[in-house]
Amino acid sequence: NKYNILKSTGEVPETPVVSKKSGHIYEKRLIEKYLTENGKDPITGEELSMDDVVELKSESFIIIIHFVLLQI
Repeated sequence: NKYNILKSTGEVPETPVVSKKSGHIYEKRLIEKYLTENGKDPITGEELSMDDVVELKSESFIIIIHFVLLQI
């Protein structure tokens, strides 16, 4: 699912960021740590850095969450 809400915790991110490469959404502090240790997208395995992610503003994130909930 393109609109992945960080499967590892199952929680809505406090500071959401989106990968410009895959469109997956992550919690900023968790993906920063993961990328420092691994350098790859935890879902796709593709090389990824913090330069490849963008923080979502709250309005954008609310729209995405609404879309995800409609898909369930």
